[in-house]
Amino acid sequence: METLKPFFSTHPIYILHSGEVVPSVTQIIGAVIAKPELIKWANQLGLKNKNVDEEKKATQDIGKLLHAYIEADLEGAVVDEEGYTQEQINLAKKSFNQYLIWKRDKQIKTIKIEYMMISEKYKYGGTLDALLEINDELTLLDWKTSNSISLDYKLQLAAYLYLLQEQNIIPNKVGLLRVPKDGSNFEYYEARADEHIKNYGEAWIKALDWYRALSKLYQKV
Repeated sequence: METLKPFFSTHPIYILHSGEVVPSVTQIIGAVIAKPELIKWANQLGLKNKNVDEEKKATQDIGKLLHAYIEADLEGAVVDEEGYTQEQINLAKKSFNQYLIWKRDKQIKTIKIEYMMISEKYKYGGTLDALLEINDELTLLDWKTSNSISLDYKLQLAAYLYLLQEQNIIPNKVGLLRVPKDGSNFEYYEARADEHIKNYGEAWIKALDWYRALSKLYQKV
């Protein structure tokens, strides 16, 4: 049986055929959408004399471990947990248990996992969590350990749909699976892919344009 080694807080680099490095979907969204809940979280950490960067890295690593557990489940592998603390393992497994509850009544076939894509047309890149056949429908699936399914996650799905379309891959559905680290019940957002693009595609393209406009301004400073 294959053993998966999760990566620690790493970010892929997206490079066009020309050699130009382009931004990621999450980088673009992070620059153009305010996240007041993160400011509140950072303030709370400060009051507890905790280092924000260290706590952020620990949270990201839990997410990476969760990704590895789900990927291993979808591919019939096991996870190498070396380098993770017992607390991180326990939190990731709480989220993973909610994933197992979500998938219990579904027929799932894995098409692609951690699939890296780059758009030569729009000049950005992204790595989707999974492309699956769920009950015989091709579904773009992303999973989160956040406190809610927020707007930026839905924009992220729209960005991934544009990337897939550029490769002539057309999913039937999109899904966002929220599996909290505290073990509370999962939340699932699902939509037809064409409806999702209709509702969020224009906003994503405008977010991309705004990111580029901001980047040009910062270059002049």
